[in-house]
Amino acid sequence: YNKNIGNNIYPNTYIDGIDMGKKSKKEAAALLQRRDDYLKDVAVKIMYQDIPIATFSAEQLNVHRDIQTKVDQAYIVGRTPDLTSKFYQQLNGIFGFEDISFLTTMTYYDKPVADFIRDTADSYNMPAKNALFHFE
Repeated sequence: YNKNIGNNIYPNTYIDGIDMGKKSKKEAAALLQRRDDYLKDVAVKIMYQDIPIATFSAEQLNVHRDIQTKVDQAYIVGRTPDLTSKFYQQLNGIFGFEDISFLTTMTYYDKPVADFIRDTADSYNMPAKNALFHFE
């Protein structure tokens, strides 16, 4: 059975609910990248009193998922050095006792947003004027 799998991911292995069984690492990564193509169009708008005051693109924020890490983890299924785990995972590939699942994590670089907020805070943080009440 191991020869039938070759350099592909074992069956019953999923990333973000997508079946990666019998796919090469390259095929699995390409599939997830295509799924995430929409991320390049993501933008974060900062609003103040319903008026946009800044927009940050996905490229500026480096919005991405840890696809390669999860593909590498999925590939290791059935190839672990621990013989008991390896044997169980290989049998699972044949008989499908359970799904082995991995979830990607979306990450981004928040420094541009934090810098903008820090640099412009004084322009938007103004003390209250003509308050209708006061405390003594």
